[in-house]
This record gives sequence, C-alpha cells and structure tokens, in this order.
Amino acid sequence: MKKGAGSGGKSVLAISILAGIFALDRLFKIYLPDGCLGIFCVRKTLNAGAAFGIFKGWTLLLVLAALVVLGIIASLYRSSGRMARWAFVLIAAGTVSNLVDRLLYGHVVDLFSVLGSSSFNLADLSNLAGAIILIYLMVSDEKEFSKARKGKKVRKQKKR
Repeated sequence: MKKGAGSGGKSVLAISILAGIFALDRLFKIYLPDGCLGIFCVRKTLNAGAAFGIFKGWTLLLVLAALVVLGIIASLYRSSGRMARWAFVLIAAGTVSNLVDRLLYGHVVDLFSVLGSSSFNLADLSNLAGAIILIYLMVSDEKEFSKARKGKKVRKQKKR
C-alpha cells in the first residue's frame, strides 16, 4: 500500500467537520432567538475585540492574526499526529467563522453566556476545544509535538 493511501477520506471528514461547525455557528447567529434557561442565556452581543473584549476596535490586527493562525495550522497539519490534526480542525473552524464575522460586520457576534459571564459563540467553543486538545497533547505526548515542529510524520509504535 502506498504511503498516505486512504488519507482522502480523512481530509473529506476534516473539511466536513470544519464546514459543519462553521455552518452551525452562522445559523445560530442568524436564527437563534434570545432567551434564558436557568443559568444559560442566549443574547446576541457585538464584540469589536477578541476574548473578553480585549483589542477592542483593532479589527485589522485581529483579521491579520486570524490569517496567521490559519497559515500556521496549514503548515503544521499534515506533519502532525491524528489528535493534533483534529485540534487544528476545531481551531480552524472557529477562526474562520469569527474571521467571516469580522470581515462582514467589523465585529464578532457572540450569543451565549453562563451566569452572566462574558459572551461567546460556537466558534469560540470550537477554538477552546482545539486549544484544550493541543495543551493536553503538549503535556502528555511531547514526542508528537516535537516531531510536528521538526516536520516529521508521527507514528505510534504498537505495543507487543
């Protein structure tokens, strides 16, 4: 079997997940009505900055940062292990969705809050999930990350 054979299906799955997260985030922002259920609230708010409103009004910087993040993900994706690739897909999905908001509206539309916390959206949750996976991998599997940094394919050895 050729090296890399069968990876087309994995790419399609990764693109489908990215597109699905993007589409859900867009649909939530357009159609989800405002309201609260216990400690969980849906209320559309506009965020002209990044997380917790930092860099408010720095739209161009945030657009450039998003493009840099997507470039880094693209350069590391193929040389990374399976779990790191899934983390990259989640981060790319969230980054693309928030980038589209910034390009279309000049701000990000946030929706959700818990106990009156800062607002966030599905794209933010996708970014957070991807970041948590990457942090876990860095802490638990440094070998995978060091090979990804050097551009080497990561292969798990089978236990006998």
